[in-house]
Amino acid sequence: MEFVPYRVLRNEPSALRRKLEDAGELVVTVDGKPFAVMIDLSENENMDDILLLVARLRAQMAAR
Repeated sequence: MEFVPYRVLRNEPSALRRKLEDAGELVVTVDGKPFAVMIDLSENENMDDILLLVARLRAQMAAR
């Protein structure tokens, strides 16, 4: 997984979008620490399904 600083998101959104399309997922960092995960969605993927899976995974991790 590739890490990109938040300033790239803020200053170069089109370059970040191309990078996301190439990589599939990116970790956005602030001061070198992970802040957010970005996932490239294809046209046939349902965003609600992806978010539900992420929520379930977070719940499973919290239960451990």
